[in-house]
Amino acid sequence: PDPNPNSTPEPEPDPSPDPNPNTNPNPNANPNVVVVRPPRRHDDDGRVTLRALHALFFLFAASALLLLLYFFDLRRELGILFAVGAAAAVYAMVVDPIALFLAQRSCFGPLNLSPCARRSLGVAAEALKLAVSGAASALWWLRQGGNESFLLQDFLGLCLCSFVLALIEVGNLAVAVGLLSGAFVYDAAFTYLTPVMVAVAAGDASRGKLGVPTVFKLPRSYGYDVLGFGDVVIPGLLIAYLRRWDVRQRRKAFGGLGYFGLGVLLYAIALGVTGVIADATDRGQPVLLFVAPAVIIPVVLSSYASGTLKRMWEGMKATGTSFDLEPDLSPIFADAERWREEADSDDDELTVLL
Repeated sequence: PDPNPNSTPEPEPDPSPDPNPNTNPNPNANPNVVVVRPPRRHDDDGRVTLRALHALFFLFAASALLLLLYFFDLRRELGILFAVGAAAAVYAMVVDPIALFLAQRSCFGPLNLSPCARRSLGVAAEALKLAVSGAASALWWLRQGGNESFLLQDFLGLCLCSFVLALIEVGNLAVAVGLLSGAFVYDAAFTYLTPVMVAVAAGDASRGKLGVPTVFKLPRSYGYDVLGFGDVVIPGLLIAYLRRWDVRQRRKAFGGLGYFGLGVLLYAIALGVTGVIADATDRGQPVLLFVAPAVIIPVVLSSYASGTLKRMWEGMKATGTSFDLEPDLSPIFADAERWREEADSDDDELTVLL
């Protein structure tokens, strides 16, 4: 028996769960209106963050691959890998962003199509984008050795380097400096102490071998100057980290130039100095031998003078700053990400009338 007969029994909880966990009804509003909020996006954007062990493995793997390319004729196999990777890069960096841009600014209104027709149209559009991306690599493969083939190779290389920088990042300044410093030793050793680097990059006519396709070619009156993809990607990892730092700090040092602008300027100056020295000595020069100190030393000294070296060195997540809660957008193709987000959801809240 109930010891307190005047007590009011508590209502039993509703055993049926809410079918939509994102529904957040407002009790003070119209009971026939339910506000549905889209689920929050996860901060992880799918990029791979390099740690110190990854950087060390990368240097050993690069050295082993360079020796294999020197002693064995693997240009065809490397060309196939380059063509496949370049096709994926063209799709991600050029074709897909252009398609999103055109879809956002199409002069046609929404098409009144059935779900089956919409799916078919989407599959056809995706197949067209894949065909365009693959055609660029196929054209390069067929035109290898032609007089104008270097233009297409440079375009594919630019897409591939951008794709790598969009997929891979460094977690802090320490890893970026360590990776670039190790590449400094690697580049200098294989260029000055052995003929391996120059023979692999530019080719060795005495051994009947052509250069590898993973280089940018700059035409000259008597041939080409070559710039390896690694000479762009490895410093680019540091410069991309500086870009993310500027974005998260919401302010730019050095009179609005920012660490990113400083890094790009120093890289361009070091690249120009390397070209001048190569012309003066009439010999290939290790680019990272000049780029690494030209970028690392001013960035470290300027961050120390501004009091941000510790946070940059350990990484923003390690120091627990408030900027960790922000989505880490790509430093190069932020506009393409914004277009994709706008296509997924135009409003923060969707009101459904029951």
